[in-house]
Amino acid sequence: MSGEALRWLLGIVVIAHGVGHVLFMPALHEVLRLQNDGRSWLVTPVLGDGITSMLASIAAGITAIAALRNRPTIGKKAISISTTRTS
Repeated sequence: MSGEALRWLLGIVVIAHGVGHVLFMPALHEVLRLQNDGRSWLVTPVLGDGITSMLASIAAGITAIAALRNRPTIGKKAISISTTRTS
């Protein structure tokens, strides 16, 4: 799998995950009586709140920098329009 295909696949997975949270988590919260305190059920018990928050901030920062660094640029190459006629 090429790097570009992997990037697209990961992007689709992340977007689908977020959409799932927006659409289904409010309904599941009421039905399953889920606790919603924003803590990681996997990392927080092992590392504690402070380190978990720091790791989440670092991950978000790296993601933001990568997104800004790899964004497509517009106007990098000027378009030239020829005014001469060819016969």
